[in-house]
Amino acid sequence: MGFEYTVTRLRGLHSRFVPDAEIESVAAGRDISSIMLLLGESVFADEVERLKSRGRAITHRAAVRAVEEGRLAVIEKAAALLRQWNPKACNPVFARMEMEQVKEAIRCIRTGEPVYDKRIRFLPLMDGAQWLPRSEGIRTVAQFKEELVRAKHPFAEAIDDTLSPEMAELHMERFYFNVWLKRNHAHAARCDTYFADWNDIVNLHTGTLLRGRSSEGDARRYFVDGPGRIRYSQFAQMIGMGGGEFQEHAARLLGLPLGRREGVAGFAQSLRRAFLRKWKLGAIARPTGLYEILVFFEELDVMAMNLKLAISLSEMPRARAAEAAGYMVQRQLA
Repeated sequence: MGFEYTVTRLRGLHSRFVPDAEIESVAAGRDISSIMLLLGESVFADEVERLKSRGRAITHRAAVRAVEEGRLAVIEKAAALLRQWNPKACNPVFARMEMEQVKEAIRCIRTGEPVYDKRIRFLPLMDGAQWLPRSEGIRTVAQFKEELVRAKHPFAEAIDDTLSPEMAELHMERFYFNVWLKRNHAHAARCDTYFADWNDIVNLHTGTLLRGRSSEGDARRYFVDGPGRIRYSQFAQMIGMGGGEFQEHAARLLGLPLGRREGVAGFAQSLRRAFLRKWKLGAIARPTGLYEILVFFEELDVMAMNLKLAISLSEMPRARAAEAAGYMVQRQLA
């Protein structure tokens, strides 16, 4: 299967993404029937039909779950298409997705509940990657790691169950940027600026959480070295800044227009919006390159995230919903 055919199929899926304007109308207070009608005309149509077939009243919570299941289904379809084109070319992107699944599983295990009791569906995306059979016996991070080792999952060695939750996730990020990408450089080099961007995103998210309660020791513990543009010395300087100064400094270092937003969530929204715009412009400049694939998955995640938020907001009082809706990430370039 050729690359152009694969991209055409992805564009067909993309054409059924829910537009931003429709998502905003959901947040403004659509009833559940009109929400389901909207989802039924989108890429989530199969999940809507599955919900209807149960013959029970559909709740807002069920609609949110349908969006998440639909997102996973689209990822599966897209990944299958890409593996038919080139089984290894997209491994660096799929590797990051699988790492996030490993993180999610560990978060669930740390709650004291078996990971598979929480209806988490894992997707084997990388070429040759194997996930675990469904099992209710996994109750500790150490057990989970043992099972991944048996399955020869490439991120098993990134798990350190002796670390605190936040440090364990940063340990996985260091493994991804400094070990996995280097081992797979032949493919990662085709979109190296994307991975540099993600390294910067990780450090900026951490930096916003450290501001005002950090020391030089904290900077060394929390900084994730890698292909990003932000160096350790700059990170250490930034975490001592106030919110506005931090955001302005980040915008200068990245060369991106970051809208001024208050708080951690507001800055995260500005960051995601700015990088999505950058990646979309990259896809326009190279319409048959890997950036088009990267943007497809990023837009899918943003669209699903916005939609789940909007469905939840549709049950809230209008004033509160309008305020929270400001945290949705707009996908248009303008």
